[in-house]
Amino acid sequence: MIIGDSTIIEDLLWGLIPSAVAIGICAWSIVMAFKARGIAHIAISAFLSLALIWSLIVLYRIFILNTWPTFLPHIVIAAGAVIAVVQWLFYRKRQRPAPLSTSFKDQHEG
Repeated sequence: MIIGDSTIIEDLLWGLIPSAVAIGICAWSIVMAFKARGIAHIAISAFLSLALIWSLIVLYRIFILNTWPTFLPHIVIAAGAVIAVVQWLFYRKRQRPAPLSTSFKDQHEG
């Protein structure tokens, strides 16, 4: 990491913030998997964890070891965020109680 005016901002925007987001998404997915205790949630969480750990390793190599930059870890983090939101929607849908009556006719009979 080179200390300079523009490189600190670039390191923050392209390295530190995506790393923090990846760690947060990974932790959120693992917590949902433990709460839901379903095989689908565990599988999604394991896939997300592996993908995000890979992106953190690549970001480390880019910003600490000064290797060739690529946007692929950022794309993986964005896709992981979308997958985590879908996982959360399934978790939320599963937690809602079922309605007593789903038929319009049943609701308006009197």
